[in-house]
Amino acid sequence: STRKESSAASDVYKRQLEQGGSAQGIYQGRPAIETAAGDLRSPLSLLEALMNAGAEPSTMALFEAVQAGRAEAVELLLERGASVDASFQTDDGRTFLHAAAKSGDLALTEEILATKPKKSVLDAKHERTKRTALMLALHEGHGAIALRLLDAKPKIKGSDNQRYTVLHLAALANLEGLIQPLLDRGAEPDKVDYDKRSPLHIAAFHGHAKVARALLATGHYGPDQADRDGDTPRKLAKLNGHDEVLALFDEA
Repeated sequence: STRKESSAASDVYKRQLEQGGSAQGIYQGRPAIETAAGDLRSPLSLLEALMNAGAEPSTMALFEAVQAGRAEAVELLLERGASVDASFQTDDGRTFLHAAAKSGDLALTEEILATKPKKSVLDAKHERTKRTALMLALHEGHGAIALRLLDAKPKIKGSDNQRYTVLHLAALANLEGLIQPLLDRGAEPDKVDYDKRSPLHIAAFHGHAKVARALLATGHYGPDQADRDGDTPRKLAKLNGHDEVLALFDEA
């Protein structure tokens, strides 16, 4: 239903353009070209119609298309003169590295990193989530991008708005192969989130046995560390029926 409504709205907007309406108007609360570029429900034909009517293929429109993972929209915007600016930041602090991390665009991540962006770009945080591009890549489960970002030596320490560190986020996304590389680059194993939960709590709660094994192997975590409510990783694994994780804890 929502997709049909969006398609109908875009048809109306296209008809307005055909009748001489402004390409600089507002569509779904944002500049029309930004919505058309980044909204998965918006047909590519609307983006093309807007540019044909004079809308500028802006950097923000390209950012929205990259973040949404709309490869055809990205290609169209680039063809019309938009370009990736590694130093670009949105009003809320996101960069093109955030956008690539969100959508899982490894090629663009490598392209940006090849320009050797400033430290301030690598470490930029989204104002709302407080996540860097590395944190976002981990949160979205894009391990290859996270590893590539690690090579660029971004800030590792710190946490997001839930007090999740990079290790919490790797545990949440079931990225066991990132645990040791993150520790090797300076991740803080002793940090806990708002509920006093360690990364091992997160892995146990979700039944991520391989991550739990990797965390136990570091020697920094134990299955009986209590969180704010007195729950241990062992208890969380048992409550959620994660027998494989429980077996690991019994061996620890």
